Amino acid sequence: MSKSWQMRRNEEGVSPVIGTILMVAITVVLAAVLYTMVSGWGNRRDWTDPIVLSVQKTGNNWSMQVTSAPSGLALSEVTMTIRDPNGATMYPMSAVPLSELTEDNWDTYKAYYQKTKASEDTVNAGATILLDFTTYSAGCHYDLIGGSSVLASGAL
Repeated sequence: MSKSWQMRRNEEGVSPVIGTILMVAITVVLAAVLYTMVSGWGNRRDWTDPIVLSVQKTGNNWSMQVTSAPSGLALSEVTMTIRDPNGATMYPMSAVPLSELTEDNWDTYKAYYQKTKASEDTVNAGATILLDFTTYSAGCHYDLIGGSSVLASGAL
């Protein structure tokens, strides 16, 4: 006894309702993927002007006075990283936004960004970054990064 297989011929394909639903779903997924790829790039700015700092030891702190900064540079856009003299990043000062270096967070970072005016949210000349001298000794290296640009770099 042999089995005979027959293929049913169906020329119709997918129903119009299912086809429409599939096309809409594919369009929505592609739009979402494109949006997530592009959304992070649109808000990021690269800064060409540096932040100029004057660094000195005052009392128990390093005092890093901002002598000039690009206009409109938000505190949340600038991150600070400090490395020890051997080049290892000092925890927790790894890419910390200047907006996080508040008086309330002194115990966490041993760093404080002193604004020239309490209401400002941008980096301005006259502001000061204080770093605890016992935590960040001479020879430590700092970097201030905005977007993909190094805005300031130097040694304590």
